[in-house]
Amino acid sequence: MTPQRIKSELNELNPDAYFFENMDSALLGLCSCGPKNYVALYSKVRIYDQLAVDGLSAIESDDYFNSHILPIWADVNTPVIFDDFEEL
Repeated sequence: MTPQRIKSELNELNPDAYFFENMDSALLGLCSCGPKNYVALYSKVRIYDQLAVDGLSAIESDDYFNSHILPIWADVNTPVIFDDFEEL
């Protein structure tokens, strides 16, 4: 499913759902955090990949993720971040 289709479907199910800016490449789908509350589902690996594409180093990406993405709170409309990093 394309990011545009995910956003379109989610806008129909929950017009108040929050999307991360410039992170369409990290959008996996939607998930339900309750019987009727659908939110965006993002891949943590893909978020970091996008930050690298944007020119951030690994340390800068950690910094950005922890200070600009992780703290976002949009109440019941907050996206879910799937932590798909593999342990080394």
